[in-house]
Amino acid sequence: MSDGGVCQAKIPVGQFCTASGQCVVNAECEAPSGGLCVCNRGYFPTGDQGGACAAFKLPGDQCLAEDRCVKHAFCDQPADGTCVCEVAYYSTGLECLPRIKPDK
Repeated sequence: MSDGGVCQAKIPVGQFCTASGQCVVNAECEAPSGGLCVCNRGYFPTGDQGGACAAFKLPGDQCLAEDRCVKHAFCDQPADGTCVCEVAYYSTGLECLPRIKPDK
């Protein structure tokens, strides 16, 4: 980012911004006239003080304890695991959706 010919560092997640393009990669200024940098959909803040946005892991992706899986999924092993859907959910490959229970 340039301000009158001077390079400016990208703004971390959770910090004040005033225009589009000021935030770190995979993040945007939530209100172009002034707001906070927030990670784009499908990403979460990571790194030192929100210095980056990392993608959520999909069901079936390899994961580590510090990784985040999509909603309703978790990493089944802390060292070298796989993102798996919670018991009441099934994987579409991109997300975990609720299982439909038959009527009684």
